[in-house]
Parts: sequence; C-alpha cells; structure tokens
Amino acid sequence: MKTVIVLTFVVATIIALPIDDEKPKPEIIKQEVVHNKPDKGYHFDVETSDGSKHSEVGEFKYVGGLTVRGSYEFVDDDGKVHKVEYEADEKGFRPKIID
Repeated sequence: MKTVIVLTFVVATIIALPIDDEKPKPEIIKQEVVHNKPDKGYHFDVETSDGSKHSEVGEFKYVGGLTVRGSYEFVDDDGKVHKVEYEADEKGFRPKIID
C-alpha cells in the first residue's frame, strides 16, 4: 500500500512539473512607435529575433472614424515566411494573405 501511495505521489509530482518551451522567447530587435497629433493618427514597426514583423498605420478619415492599414509576417516551424496585409475601417477587418 505504501508503494502505491509513494508511486502516486511521484507520478503526480512529475506531471505537475512545468514544461520548458523548446523555443526561446523572441527578442525585439527593432521597435519604432510614432504617435502624431491626436487628429493625425499613428504608426509603428516591430521586428523580433525569430523573424516576425508587424507594421501598422492608423489614420483618421473623418470625425470619429479611424482607418488602420498594416501587415505582419512570421516564420513557421518549417522556415516558411507567411505575410498578411490588412485594412480595418467602418467596413470591418479585411485581411489578405500574401505568400
């Protein structure tokens, strides 16, 4: 009986141990954020050490309305780069996959 209790405790401890991620957390290698005057919009660019990129521009088209255009890309586990361009405004979010 003691063996079963000890074995159960050991198995529970092993299951509860945190699993280390195989991939290291990517570091930011480029970051540019520009906030123009409140009525002029903004833009930013970010690039990380794993090859991911994100670029976005936000512009006010009319009073109370914002148009956002941008793109992001990432490298999958096979080394292939995937890119998505998008636009968002009063008509909704419209992504376009670029491969």
